[in-house]
Amino acid sequence: MKATWSPPIRYIVLVILLILIAGLIYYTRVLLGPLVIAALLAYLLAPIVEFFVEKLRFNRKFAVPFVYIVFLASLASIPAIFTPILVNQLETIGNEILKILEFLRETLPGIHFLGYTLFDYDIPTDIQALITPLLEPQQIFGVFLAATENIAWILVIIVSSYYFLMDSSRLRTWFFAIFPYQYQEDITILYYQIKDVWQAYLRGQLLLMFIVGVTTWLLMMVIGLPNALLVGIIAGALDLIPSLGPTVAMIIAGIIALVVGSTYLPLSNFWFTVLVIGVFSGIQFFENVWLRPRILGHRLRLHPALVFVAIIGALVLAGVLIALVIVPIIRTVEILGRYALNRIMGTDPWPSPPIVPAIDSENVETTTVDKN
Repeated sequence: MKATWSPPIRYIVLVILLILIAGLIYYTRVLLGPLVIAALLAYLLAPIVEFFVEKLRFNRKFAVPFVYIVFLASLASIPAIFTPILVNQLETIGNEILKILEFLRETLPGIHFLGYTLFDYDIPTDIQALITPLLEPQQIFGVFLAATENIAWILVIIVSSYYFLMDSSRLRTWFFAIFPYQYQEDITILYYQIKDVWQAYLRGQLLLMFIVGVTTWLLMMVIGLPNALLVGIIAGALDLIPSLGPTVAMIIAGIIALVVGSTYLPLSNFWFTVLVIGVFSGIQFFENVWLRPRILGHRLRLHPALVFVAIIGALVLAGVLIALVIVPIIRTVEILGRYALNRIMGTDPWPSPPIVPAIDSENVETTTVDKN
């Protein structure tokens, strides 16, 4: 006769395991964002890999490295293309900044009130005076530390996404095998429900990127910003990253406006830059307050207010990486919590037989899981 644990022992062991898992998640929480991003990147590249494997008959061991090398080369080409352009414009931008400061000093002269000086502009005579404070050792060391940390996270994302692509089926099989056999059916159903959530999230993000890119392109073209199409593409691509991405796109557009000006509006470069920044701010306000909550809330079946508060809260409390994935994480936790509550209450978590892909395959064929 096999020995079995009594109910109190089971509950004690379960509580201990949950505490250990929670502690592990807490101490490795900084890894969650990069790992989720790596999983999303692997998911985006997976259809391309499958095309090479299924249509072109590539061996997966060659298809994954080939697709990944092409992808990384494409990413590397972006700064290689734009860096020379930006370097050539640095001197012009510096001169424009000096002109703006001179304009401000002439327009808003120093005002003395109760012993305080307002609008007292100390304008350096050359660009070197502007740059010198940035070259102090503590500033350079701080930039070096920040760059090193970012490079480390980028390496984590790149390496992890590569192995997710290469070993996705084995990782899935290993994950299912962790659980007792009688629960593997439930785990399979949960897996595909959660997978649907993340697919819906990615489709929503792609739709947002498209809308923001097209809207930015059209509005920049209307006000006469040179290279409006390129700015729209950049704005759409960077819209994936909350807060940081739109800010970078706005800075790029502002630099173009400051250096080149409008193609037809009778505005100085300074005021045209103000107009461009205002238009960008309006687009982002509309997207963050109304468009993003509506689209993601509809696709993930969450209230738009919850989506808005979750993203803003994640930006403030946890940073950009967590804000990027907080919405699908909330929906995932909801699915897992509902399942756990049904099991605790002794009710069926699947009131109607769910339809999921066959357990041993992710092909188009589906099977109805009979829970009775």
